[in-house]
Amino acid sequence: MDLQAIADEIVATLRPQAGQQGRVASYIPALARVRADQFGIALCTCDGTEAAAGDCDTLFSIQSVSKLFSLTLCLQLIGESLWERVGREPSGNPFNSLVQLENEQGKPRNPFINAGAIAVADRLISEGRSEADLVAMLSNLAAADIDIDDEVAASEAATGFRNQALANFMKSFGKIDRRGDGAPALLSPMLHPHDLPAARSGRRIPVPRRRSPERRRSSGERAAGPPHQRADAHLRHLRRGR
Repeated sequence: MDLQAIADEIVATLRPQAGQQGRVASYIPALARVRADQFGIALCTCDGTEAAAGDCDTLFSIQSVSKLFSLTLCLQLIGESLWERVGREPSGNPFNSLVQLENEQGKPRNPFINAGAIAVADRLISEGRSEADLVAMLSNLAAADIDIDDEVAASEAATGFRNQALANFMKSFGKIDRRGDGAPALLSPMLHPHDLPAARSGRRIPVPRRRSPERRRSSGERAAGPPHQRADAHLRHLRRGR
């Protein structure tokens, strides 16, 4: 399979449509100024094969993509105890919703909605970690220098009132250690790589091994179809939260 030819074909097909549909994230002023007609793609397989096309050399803010890496770093540090403060279920609500937090005593449904990512970041800080540790981890995974975008970080901090509200709400239930004005927005919006380093970063994240259907049935766990079907269904639920 010629991945480079595939990437080139995708860019050639979609480039004329870039900037014609959708809109940039206007709720963060620094992102509202980003050109909407940019389009890039990068692929990195598990064996290290790489392909990139389009505006793949343009720096961009990875935003919530870094929630995965914050979670990975946190699990390395404190393991299963993280789930005492953060759930592992689909949210079914917008990524920055306050509604579910009230109903569930300040415990976020999962680490990929904003409240969950704030709780993860809070635990990282309590363990003595900072943005620098996340940058170092990503740079190592990407085999490239990942930078902090100070402009986007400042823009997020100046307008992140809802994130501060989420943090303060969780603090009122004792689910985080810091107040809203002392908790990081997400440890996410300030990191920006090129497409290819971003693609490399996910290649080395370990995936838990799934138990066989026979082992699931012997342990009383219900078999709900082939693994890929269950994974697809779970991803569809998670996407509803973002």
